[in-house]
Amino acid sequence: MYNILTDNSLQRALNSDNAAYIDRAVRENYIHGSSITVVLCGAETYKRKFVDWEIYATLLYDHALLGIVLPTCERDWTTAPYLPKLPARLRDNVNSGYAHLISYTTNPQQITVEIEKAITMKRSSLINNKRSQMSRNL
Repeated sequence: MYNILTDNSLQRALNSDNAAYIDRAVRENYIHGSSITVVLCGAETYKRKFVDWEIYATLLYDHALLGIVLPTCERDWTTAPYLPKLPARLRDNVNSGYAHLISYTTNPQQITVEIEKAITMKRSSLINNKRSQMSRNL
């Protein structure tokens, strides 16, 4: 096993219906103290409100943001080029130049290089965090 990342993702739903509590818990317990958030973009990732909330908190802390497009990630077949369906906030920040996006790889050295690239390319002035946080899953 390669130790290039520390998994600090939300392992299970927080036992609460209080959105403010969940938002604060995500920021304080899962994002604070990290240097980068890696978003694994699979078939349903773009639909998940907590993924959006984690990206939102990442941007509040000016942490680096890396999206990895998994083989299961759906494509938007309505317009060419057929781009992967990403969480909207991630797409906003890839488009602004703040976040870095790569295709899935099993090469740990390549992942390390891409993480370093994401950390060095982040510029606070490029952050696009204007969207309202998702209130429910799509």
